[in-house]
Amino acid sequence: MSRQIQKSHHEKIRKKIIATAQAVAADEGWESVTMRRLAKEIKYTLPVLYHYFKSKEDIITQVANAGFLLLLKALEKVSTTESIRENVKAYFFAYIDFAQQNAGLYQAMYGLNGVSSFTEGNPGEGERIFFTIQKKLEIMKENGAQFESSWTATKVLWSMLHGLVTLHGVQRIEGPDTQLSDVVEYFTDMVVTTWKMEKMNNT
Repeated sequence: MSRQIQKSHHEKIRKKIIATAQAVAADEGWESVTMRRLAKEIKYTLPVLYHYFKSKEDIITQVANAGFLLLLKALEKVSTTESIRENVKAYFFAYIDFAQQNAGLYQAMYGLNGVSSFTEGNPGEGERIFFTIQKKLEIMKENGAQFESSWTATKVLWSMLHGLVTLHGVQRIEGPDTQLSDVVEYFTDMVVTTWKMEKMNNT
């Protein structure tokens, strides 16, 4: 077997293990994902599994990294219009929609619902999301948005979006008089008004 074929085979098995872990997590939660369970699902021995991943946490790290990259792509696909408010709202919904449509993946990315570890080895991918949001805010500030620090503003937005996703996931947002979309609308108005975004040069 040539080195190239061997490398391809190695990567194919790694992807199979990761996909199986995500499938189990989607059905039963990450607490049900164990090395022994994965070995049984893909019909490999435990030593073979440990050859590719040193632990369950190692698998979660790979899943989380992939998740952050997918989230970044989702945010980059947001279309822009002449309305600052609609642009901000679309960005917020892109983040929230991704989290809702990829619940198991999002849990791995942020250590939710039984994920025992998600930080080792993946801070770089998570930071790319942070810096992408921060760069957009810096451009907005150059065009008239009013806030002191793009770093702090980014932390505020990310915290709020993650909070909305998390609270909605445990059914603490929606009620007889409040829907998630209403909260996002309010959050959008608050951000646009507080940071004077309506006075920006939308260029």
